[in-house]
Amino acid sequence: MLAILTINVAALSFNFLGIPIFQPIPYPEQRLEKIVENVIRLNPDIITFQEVFSQEDKEYLIEQLKEDYPYHAFAGSQEFPRSGLITFSKSEIVNKEFTPFDSVSYLERSFLDKGFLIVTLKDKIKLVNTHTTAGGLFSRPESKHIEKIRRNQIEQLIKAVREDENDISYLLTGDFNTGPRVSVDNYNQMIENDFHDSFAVDEEAKGKDPVQFTWDSNNIFNRLGFFRSSPSQRVDHIFIDKKDYLKKYELVDARIVLDDIWFTPDKTKKKIPLSDHYGLFVKLNQIKN
Repeated sequence: MLAILTINVAALSFNFLGIPIFQPIPYPEQRLEKIVENVIRLNPDIITFQEVFSQEDKEYLIEQLKEDYPYHAFAGSQEFPRSGLITFSKSEIVNKEFTPFDSVSYLERSFLDKGFLIVTLKDKIKLVNTHTTAGGLFSRPESKHIEKIRRNQIEQLIKAVREDENDISYLLTGDFNTGPRVSVDNYNQMIENDFHDSFAVDEEAKGKDPVQFTWDSNNIFNRLGFFRSSPSQRVDHIFIDKKDYLKKYELVDARIVLDDIWFTPDKTKKKIPLSDHYGLFVKLNQIKN
């Protein structure tokens, strides 16, 4: 059995002399503490986080998870992990490779390193952790301009996977900022290139509507945030390569998690969720040939 969790933890903070001057989603330290607590409870084999930008937050996660997840990989330098991507694994990571996107928005190019992180696990699995463009402060994620940039990013990711001729399994995870009902053309790029949306496959097998949300417009962070005019959407995914589905993997479960946990971060007694995104948890049965 292989269990995978992906979640955008929204731990972005720009500080000056150690004082936060810009935090799109507040209370990053308190939220990370609660996220770690609940991730350990879920007990996945692999975790892919997005938006872990600071050295302090990265070191905190590594320290708190090291007992259960002795292997990790992140993109960027030790001091400036600007991609925000970090992957944890119970099994050995034998190789990692970060590829920056060629096409990014101006704001992201100025402050971030958008791209995809590929880790190779000991048991011949390549796992992708990515976060495609959301636009920025002045561009809606669903705008034609941003969808064009995202299309180029997804094309670059798919090309990298398809050009790998090794007989190895690929699982693609992360915040794709596209889904079955938002920026649908970007989402269809994945489907048309033979990647199964694990959540959709699982829900359809159960006779349920696969259109649920990992980014909820009613989430307090989103209702008051930069993208408050955007619709609720399922943009966080774990894609399975079609050539491996039912040959190397059997889907056991796929569900949205960490969507019902609220806590009080300070003395105000105002409860908040763990992030502006919810997590996606997928269980796969590895078929032995």
